[in-house]
Amino acid sequence: MAIVATLTPSPVPANTLNGDVTGTAINHVTVAPAGGAGTYRFAHNLQWTPTFFMGVAELAEGTSPSATNALISYCIADTNSTYLAFNVGGNGTYDIYYI
Repeated sequence: MAIVATLTPSPVPANTLNGDVTGTAINHVTVAPAGGAGTYRFAHNLQWTPTFFMGVAELAEGTSPSATNALISYCIADTNSTYLAFNVGGNGTYDIYYI
């Protein structure tokens, strides 16, 4: 699938490169696709191609997950040594954990 956009991640914690969690190989970033459903990517800043991905939708208080705001999946075909790609069902803010 074609890449909709290249996003700028917000590192978590903010004082590290793409949210590197000290003492682990896990990285955590927040991204907010605004172009609707499709495949997005961001520069992962690793020395290797990521091998694991987990995405969690940030939902507003009192809302229920749906196919448009909670569906997120790893797009291995568009992930490489520079970018990590993922597919979403709609606009939203997503926390992404990867190694």
